Amino acid sequence: MLNFKELAENILTDLMNNGSISDILLKTKIFAFKRGDKELLEWVSKELNGYEDEKPPKYRILNCGLKVDVFVPFRGTARVDFPIDMIEDENVRNRLSNLPFHMSISEIDNLCKDASNDGMIRMKVPVCVYHFLSEFINGDIQDSYQYTTTAAVSQILVAVKSVLIDFLLKVSNEEDINFNKFIKTNPQMITINNN
Repeated sequence: MLNFKELAENILTDLMNNGSISDILLKTKIFAFKRGDKELLEWVSKELNGYEDEKPPKYRILNCGLKVDVFVPFRGTARVDFPIDMIEDENVRNRLSNLPFHMSISEIDNLCKDASNDGMIRMKVPVCVYHFLSEFINGDIQDSYQYTTTAAVSQILVAVKSVLIDFLLKVSNEEDINFNKFIKTNPQMITINNN
């Protein structure tokens, strides 16, 4: 017979020993399946595969800044910080000031490990957004990207580990808990000021 308390404690040990987050989630997937916990299984699967077709949880949405490369004839190209608050369309403004991370947890982990030396992570802005920016810019937009710190992105990994630790500690205490209710109360959105 499978001892859920023992398995939960085994996963907690891996978490405390800084094991690979993907490996830990795979082990948690087995735990959730054997326990018959559909909500935990669904959450683990989304963390492993990404949130491609839906909005990610709040801990995967980070505040960010916006940089724009502008070409001005006879002067060249300049990279400028764009004040997102100037955009009147609330949906566009919210989307440009918040950077959602839909990718799998292993991709986020690799993104942090492969980050540039300046401690920043950059994501290109789709060209279709340029017309919202161009009315405030004197020149031609060559490129644009959202940016946040590597430390902020690393907090996504910490948030996932924290959710697992909190949940598994309750399981190891042999409490019967509903994972779906649990995940909605933990953790909150990570807010980083990039100014």
